[in-house]
Amino acid sequence: MKKNTKKKTGFIDNIKDIIFNDNFDYNEGITKRLLNVLLAVTFVAGSISVVKSFLDNPGFMGNYSSMLLVIFVGVVFWLSVRGNFRIAVGLFVSLAVVLFLPMMYLTNGGSQSGMQLWYILGILLPLLALKGKMSIIVFLLSLASAKVVMLLEQDHPEWVVHNDDPTATANDVMISFEFFAIIIGLLFKYQTMLFERQRKKMLDKDKALQKAMEQAQSANVAKSSFLAHMSHEIRTPINAVLGMDEMIIRESTDKDITAYALNIRSAGNSLLTIINDILDFSKIESDKMDIIPAVYDLPTMLKDCYNLVFMRAINKELRFTFEVDPRIPKNLIGDEFRIRQIITNLLTNAVKYTPEGSVTLSATFDRIDKEHIMLVVAVEDTGMGISDDDKGKLFDSFKRINTSQTKSIEGTGLGLAITKRLVDLMEGNILVESEYGKGTIFTVKLPQGFEGRAITGNFDPEKTGINDKKYTEKFHAPDARVLVVDDVTMNIEVMAGLLKNTLVGVDSVLSGEECLNAVCKEKYDIIFMDHLMPGMDGIETLSRMRKLEGNLNAKTPVIVLTANAAPGAKEEYISMGFTDYLSKPIKGSDLEQIIEKYLPHDMIIQCEEESGGEEDGRGLNFLNTQAGIAFCCGDEAFYQDVLKTFAVSDIISRLNKYYTANDWDNYRVCIHSIMGTAMSIGAEELAAKTEAMKNALKSDNISYIKSHHKSYTDSCERLRSRISEFFGEGAE
Repeated sequence: MKKNTKKKTGFIDNIKDIIFNDNFDYNEGITKRLLNVLLAVTFVAGSISVVKSFLDNPGFMGNYSSMLLVIFVGVVFWLSVRGNFRIAVGLFVSLAVVLFLPMMYLTNGGSQSGMQLWYILGILLPLLALKGKMSIIVFLLSLASAKVVMLLEQDHPEWVVHNDDPTATANDVMISFEFFAIIIGLLFKYQTMLFERQRKKMLDKDKALQKAMEQAQSANVAKSSFLAHMSHEIRTPINAVLGMDEMIIRESTDKDITAYALNIRSAGNSLLTIINDILDFSKIESDKMDIIPAVYDLPTMLKDCYNLVFMRAINKELRFTFEVDPRIPKNLIGDEFRIRQIITNLLTNAVKYTPEGSVTLSATFDRIDKEHIMLVVAVEDTGMGISDDDKGKLFDSFKRINTSQTKSIEGTGLGLAITKRLVDLMEGNILVESEYGKGTIFTVKLPQGFEGRAITGNFDPEKTGINDKKYTEKFHAPDARVLVVDDVTMNIEVMAGLLKNTLVGVDSVLSGEECLNAVCKEKYDIIFMDHLMPGMDGIETLSRMRKLEGNLNAKTPVIVLTANAAPGAKEEYISMGFTDYLSKPIKGSDLEQIIEKYLPHDMIIQCEEESGGEEDGRGLNFLNTQAGIAFCCGDEAFYQDVLKTFAVSDIISRLNKYYTANDWDNYRVCIHSIMGTAMSIGAEELAAKTEAMKNALKSDNISYIKSHHKSYTDSCERLRSRISEFFGEGAE
């Protein structure tokens, strides 16, 4: 049998523990400790006082009542130390205050003795021993008891027993005063000691907490630095792989080679998705993820989502369809990058977990007010579905549905967790409906602003999808010259390869120092600068370049090349002095767009686009034909009739006539008519200009009309002329 080795504690040990141990419950411990200290000191002082009184006057009756009170205080103290705190308090309040103190007062000389000080001490005890209203009630009762005793002394002085020895009385008063001062002093000193001890403990805890916070922050900074560094280190070779792969796709005439290259692109993009998921999750966890709303084109964003997932669905022989309400406003206000990420995550998951059948995206909306809608996007699949047990952990980080069917499916388990966090950041919500073995529907609702009156129209992503469309450059710029600054030779080769078909001249250097030499020798039209380079990084290079004497490129646009694709990165780099930025891995289309944006217009020779020869609206790329057809009730023939009517209309000549005559009423009627026509044919740019003219007329801002009339009518004429050319008819 195992012996009980627990050490027994004695009465003295209990006293030490109760009085000096720092670990106690503040809700009750401080009250108990103060009472115990007061009882202990009172017991010791009272005992000394009683002994002294017996020595001075052995036959004095008051000595016996004092002795009884001291014994009673000792019993109460013993009970409290043994853990019977409540019983001790009850005994003291009921007997000491009501019985012993009045008895001692009357038998020890009353007001002519030191009993008044002991009475005060007895009255103070309930304030320390009790809490709340009860302490006040007992305190007032004690005061009342003292008042009654003193009144009795006044009315019946014969009831008070006095000490006949004046010296003994004087000694009693002196000793009582000394002990009272000692007790009160010790009480305050003890309180101060407790306060200082607890204050020191709190300061130590605060320091420990501060140190832990600093360590956590340091670890977080180290983690962020590591992730940023790894992002750059991983994206740099991916940039080279995908860039070289893009050149193979552009230049290869062999179908097998092209197919291999497309597979490389798909695998590379999958790897990029995993990297982005990890970085995004890290930003969300550290509260560094920001939602940045801006105007975006909904059909374009949905087409991007379609194109990103289309090949995966086709490779699995799934039916992949988009059903988009044509009435959804075309120009929405929200974080396009993050919304695209949400939709792509849901589509990718649906394709991933659907072995056969279909994946369908549907987009509708509910109007919130005049400036906001609730965008509702649902992704439905006929996949394996989700069990009730797994639904609870769908949005948990690093967790995936664990079945024999999903073990071979790639992924980090972060996609849905990130999607949920992003939806929450946008103040939206995400719902899941699923039946195990039959399929799943994820529905996302996001509040969005909208701008203008243009609508999405009939959405057909396949018309502008990737469907084996061969790359053709948009422009040539043989007189342009750019400088690429990057420490990785392969990245420079990728840039040069992506620009080969545009005929843009490319010079390159491998460091910031070489860049500073190059800009003093040659004038460039654009400089592309890598951010992270050994030695002098891109930011320092730009700063020195701007201050450099003899710099021939002081006003040359400088575009930063970076693996930092986070929202707000562009604005941050621009604030550092860069003109614009490109995120790695660099896409050829983005690179061409940047060059077209910053090259002088006289250097750019636009390439003619290949025509399909069909009159299905694709030749009218300056119009939103889908929106126009939607306005015409989906009747394409009627839409073409409206276009032809506009092409031969004399409304521009009438507008000029009313302008010359200052006939603003009829001018307003014409503007209103043009507004309706522009919306009907999907002429969004003209509709926006017409809206501005309409608002100016509404506010009688004739000066605006006069300063914009010519440019406005020129725009109308150009549009009318282009439509006429499309149909091969002249405006009559």
